[in-house]
Order: sequence, then C-alpha cells, then structure tokens
Amino acid sequence: MDSRGNIYVILRRNKLLYYDQEKGVFSEKNLPIQIPVDYHPNTLFEDTQTGYFWIGCEEGLAVFDFYAGKTYHKGNNPLHLPFLDDPNLVQVADYFIDKSRNHWLVFWNPHQRFGSFNERSENYSPGAMTLETITLDPIC
Repeated sequence: MDSRGNIYVILRRNKLLYYDQEKGVFSEKNLPIQIPVDYHPNTLFEDTQTGYFWIGCEEGLAVFDFYAGKTYHKGNNPLHLPFLDDPNLVQVADYFIDKSRNHWLVFWNPHQRFGSFNERSENYSPGAMTLETITLDPIC
C-alpha cells in the first residue's frame, strides 16, 4: 500500500496490479504507477520524501516520479538517479531507502550482489561491503 492508500500486488517477474476499489478487483488498467514497457517488476518502494517509486525489475531498476508523471530507467535517466545507468544491474530483488537517505539494493547477475548509495555524500558502495555498516545482534 502506498501513502495515498493505493493497494498493489506484484506478480514477480511478470506485472504490477492495482486494486480498483470501485470494481473490487486487481487490474493492470489505470495503474497510478507506470513501468517501462517490457519491464517485469520484482519489488516496489515508495519514497514519500520525493514522490518517487523505485521499481526493481528483471531488466534493472526503474523510477516513477509520481508528481511529474514520468518514468526513468536505463537509457532514460536525465535526473542522474543512482543505479539506473549501470549496465550490470539486472534482476533487482529489493530496494530500500533508510532514514539517513542511504539507498540499499539487492540484485542478481548471475549471483546475488549488493549495493548502496548515500545521497548526502553521493558515495556508491558496491558489493557486500555495504552491509558492514549494519549491526546485527549476535545469536547466543
């Protein structure tokens, strides 16, 4: 569910559906979010601070700007959004932006890989090194 109360279902590696409250069904029609043609979604993250929806897909990463009504992706990234232009970025499994404005990414190419981007420093960190900043409680 997004911040506007819209409900979505992702059929992984296939399509995004939206709950049409008037008809009481999930549908591809009248989606509030646009995905590039021939992109197959895996994950969806709404950044309420910017109005962007980050859409992890089999083909890479796409961003839908809710306020502008525009979609950005590989080959169409005039805003120079992080990760979109990386040719190695495919099969995006998860995307998240934390409260410190760190972007966290999990993708497969062909093995599982990680990445992060800090908006303030504009620093990219490839690979599992990005996970070093996370502190986990030890299992006793």
